[in-house]
Amino acid sequence: MTRDTRLDSEEARIEQLLKEAGPRLEPPLDLMNEVRGAVYKEWQAETRHHTSIKSWLAIAATLLLAVAAGLWQFGLQEETVLARMDRSTGVVELSLDNQAWVPVVLQAVKETEFTQNMYLRTRQLSRLSITLVSGVNIRLDIDTTIQIQSLQAIVLLDGAIYVDSGRHGSADSRIQIITRLGNATDLGTQFEVRLDQDAVQVRVREGIVNFSAPDTVYRTESGTSVELDNAGVATRGGTPAYDRSWAWVQSVAPQFTIDNHSLMDFLKWAARETGAELEFENAFAEATARRTILHGEMSGFTVEESLLAILATTDLEQVSAQPGVLLVRLKH
Repeated sequence: MTRDTRLDSEEARIEQLLKEAGPRLEPPLDLMNEVRGAVYKEWQAETRHHTSIKSWLAIAATLLLAVAAGLWQFGLQEETVLARMDRSTGVVELSLDNQAWVPVVLQAVKETEFTQNMYLRTRQLSRLSITLVSGVNIRLDIDTTIQIQSLQAIVLLDGAIYVDSGRHGSADSRIQIITRLGNATDLGTQFEVRLDQDAVQVRVREGIVNFSAPDTVYRTESGTSVELDNAGVATRGGTPAYDRSWAWVQSVAPQFTIDNHSLMDFLKWAARETGAELEFENAFAEATARRTILHGEMSGFTVEESLLAILATTDLEQVSAQPGVLLVRLKH
């Protein structure tokens, strides 16, 4: 494919902008090349869908200027890293002040790291998964903005955030989600906090969350929710752990590393991600899952897609049964 001459021309303009920016601490050459390559790939993909070349060239200029100015290392080398990116879809952005936003290109920065007080946001068609160094996994739904205040506190400015602090959360892994209407503090769980202009909703998939409003603390347990509007009126509700409304969190679930893990490990992970109870048709099926060792790797699949693909290579299969149950049996 012939490289578009317009892109060459714009790259020359970007080079000139970099020169005009003055002497800076230069990032590694290979990182610069990766950023260029990633931007070019995004430009190719978007122009096939008739996206304005001007808008993507603006993103390219922003990315290259940000790298050249040292934003890639602002706080990353001198400050403590609090979180690392696992997975993203669409365009995800970061900011140091909630005003100047820079696109995060996962392909360009293989291990994107985030430090204290950084802002992250997703757009209309993007989602994001990050894991704090404490082990807590955070996922952002579309149109969401957060600030990573510390390992124990995340500020939700808008949108929805999903937290998985582990089935057996310790004091070190407990986290508070701060909103303008109140704060949600987990006690070892999976939960979602969703904030818009009118209300905040806390849904608990597993475990317990205390939602502290100005006048009351609402204790919310597995399968239940509480919604608090701007007037302070609370409404209770409930959502099963396997309900399809949780499906968005699977789209950016951190990939399970299957290599040298047992099929049982993988099935337990898949069951928890889908909110299902893992069951076996008999003891022989369970024993097969324990002794089957997986090899290779998988990427780019949803949890349900991974489940189907992995089981297809083994002596076990999933049985369609009642909702909320992952029933596995030997293939007939």
